[in-house]
Amino acid sequence: MAEAILFGVAHKMIENLGSQIFQEIGSLWGIKDELQNIKSVVSRIQAVLQDAAEQQNHNHQVRDWLEKLKDVVYDADDLLGEVFTEASRRRAKSGNKIKKEVRTFFSSSNQVAFRIEMSGKIKAMRKKLDAVAKENR
Repeated sequence: MAEAILFGVAHKMIENLGSQIFQEIGSLWGIKDELQNIKSVVSRIQAVLQDAAEQQNHNHQVRDWLEKLKDVVYDADDLLGEVFTEASRRRAKSGNKIKKEVRTFFSSSNQVAFRIEMSGKIKAMRKKLDAVAKENR
């Protein structure tokens, strides 16, 4: 049953990563390839999940892998949610361009620092997803 939920979370992540806002984030933040890699890895994981759900009753190694996978996929989903929320918030701020740039520059939540932090987190998350995905090969 937990695999069905994990499958659904993976499916939603793939949809989100294909959305226009994530395409814009990827281009603006210089992490387009990282987001595409995460989408690819999650897609492969989703395909393997169907077989793993059937095998876990007979194979303890598969059950252990599913637990690791669950943790990393939920972490990735949380991270992408955080990125999406912040990007949506910034996108929703309206006003003329000069006012927006001045407000952003003097904002307590520095956009450049946030992008650097999130880029690092996304790269680290992709590595975690890759590592868990490779364990099942």
